Amino acid sequence: MGVVMQTPRLWIAISGAVAVCAALLAVPLSAAINQASADSAARSQFAIGTDVRTADETFAAVSKLARELSQRPYLPGSRKLPAAFENLDYDAYRRLRPRSEAAVWKGETSGYEVLPLPRGGLFRSAVQMHLVDDKGVKRIVDATPYVEATDFPAATPDQLSALGFSGWRLLKASETASPDAPPVGADEYAVFQGGSYFRAISDGLAYGLSARALAVGTASAAGEEFPEFTAFWIIKPEAGDAAPIEAVGLLDSESISGAVRFKVIAGAATVFDVQADFYPRKEIAEVGVAPMSSMFYHGSADPKVETADYRPEVHDSDGLLIRAASGEHIWRPVTNPRRLEVSTFELGEVAGFGLMQRRRDFASYADLEAAYERRPGLWVEPVSGWDGGNVVLVEIPTRDEYNDNIVALWRPAEVWKPGEKRSLSYRLHWTDVAPAGLLGTVASTRVGDAPAGAGAQRFVVDFTGDADALLGDDVTLDVWSSTGEIQSLHSTAAPAQNLRRIVFDLDAKGADVVELHAALRAGDRQISETWLYRWTPE
Repeated sequence: MGVVMQTPRLWIAISGAVAVCAALLAVPLSAAINQASADSAARSQFAIGTDVRTADETFAAVSKLARELSQRPYLPGSRKLPAAFENLDYDAYRRLRPRSEAAVWKGETSGYEVLPLPRGGLFRSAVQMHLVDDKGVKRIVDATPYVEATDFPAATPDQLSALGFSGWRLLKASETASPDAPPVGADEYAVFQGGSYFRAISDGLAYGLSARALAVGTASAAGEEFPEFTAFWIIKPEAGDAAPIEAVGLLDSESISGAVRFKVIAGAATVFDVQADFYPRKEIAEVGVAPMSSMFYHGSADPKVETADYRPEVHDSDGLLIRAASGEHIWRPVTNPRRLEVSTFELGEVAGFGLMQRRRDFASYADLEAAYERRPGLWVEPVSGWDGGNVVLVEIPTRDEYNDNIVALWRPAEVWKPGEKRSLSYRLHWTDVAPAGLLGTVASTRVGDAPAGAGAQRFVVDFTGDADALLGDDVTLDVWSSTGEIQSLHSTAAPAQNLRRIVFDLDAKGADVVELHAALRAGDRQISETWLYRWTPE
């Protein structure tokens, strides 16, 4: 069975059965996409009628369709593509250029534009695309207007027309000098493509971590199932800069069907309001709500990675932030572990969680192309349906920066059963600034050998924030470990750097896993985030 041990805050689960999943999980996004199915002649068309006019009506109709699908056996479709597009590698697929000049609603007063994306390469699954306005529902079938395929002379007009769509991009028109002037162009803020994956940015940021509509069996012994979006209905936005754009996706897989509604405001602070109805086909014990996937290759808190990389750090996210309903803020640096690690945080009601990128200076990465300092954090704010459950963090070994090896999600305590509708809602913030917390936040975590440790490890944790609180003479340390021995514990106030540093050595005493805890206190109150870290000696 392996090792299962409990600490006051955290369950550690490391087992041989779970470890089998590491090979499945530590792969590029293509693995998820390859499990998704596509339309075929045998697959029913996803129709909700043509008289739907509004986002509310669309969501209700798609939810009804999802419920009906859940009552029938799952029918995967063929992933076959037209012959001219059947075997495209990454570079060849990129030559299928989406025609931004043909984007839906281009130049209209809402500022939002929608660009359907072609199938091909890794993205073989067909996603039906529908537009909804005050005239009803219209399905987009012909790919020809939206795809430039001049680099494929063997493709016939019929093949291009039948290529189909793999998802869509959300664009927003750039500002112009005059309100009466035509749009200069449009910037991309989100993309929905591949399984149920989607990602977004706010102004000034670059794409990084991804979200999903739902996760099933993440890090489970049975392996992970990847539900896919099989159809989208995108509602024409109203005029005005403050108006959102809404879309409803139909989710389907072997175990579950669902309707997921997105209400998006893109720009300086891109926010998604998500509402979902899920209908299980089978009993599901390991559901993941609001799942997100990121990458952590190496950093200051992960000295075990053996690399000659010229860059000091390489990651899309450097930690998991959790806010408990009690008001406690927890910061858990993520790592590139030696083996699959699964952590479950039992905190009662959760007020929010997310994978964040805290280091925002170029010097931390020194990568002019990847610009990791511009990768967004993703913060989940629960709204309804989050009764009973835990935040789960999955860390997967990776040998490069091209695999998403970090997963965070919320796992409901109850098993989801067939015939039981599960409704929930939440808000996603794609941001470069974490939610406001306590007076002190964790600025960095560093790990190295203790000077004369004979196997002991030295931990250096820096807190920054309110100088009056952090640098005061009444600050005390709340530091402990689940096992092993804490040695040489002390802290130093650094006014010039506006930080307080905690330093200690850990003698693991032969333990396979050690959970570490650190926080700053003043009197009877905690004045910093709670720092948690898992140390796994070699």
